[in-house]
Amino acid sequence: MSGNPFISARVPSEVLEQLESYAEATGESKSKILLKALVSYLENPTETSITTTEKRIRTLENYVHERFKSLEAEVDKLDKKIFYLQSGH
Repeated sequence: MSGNPFISARVPSEVLEQLESYAEATGESKSKILLKALVSYLENPTETSITTTEKRIRTLENYVHERFKSLEAEVDKLDKKIFYLQSGH
């Protein structure tokens, strides 16, 4: 037995399934995989949150851009309809 302290945590079933699949595919123990992931996360907490934040910002920027393009197209259609109606048709 290792001299390391023991901890436990509850995880969603999907996460456990992914962990088990990864452990089976790599031959690493679940404990070793979890320890590596935890150490990596704790050594780079801001990098992870910045990356996540940057991704969310890019997603929002893309959404806003697409909505803006869509709204521009609708405004163009309305402008054409107004012009048509004002020209006496």
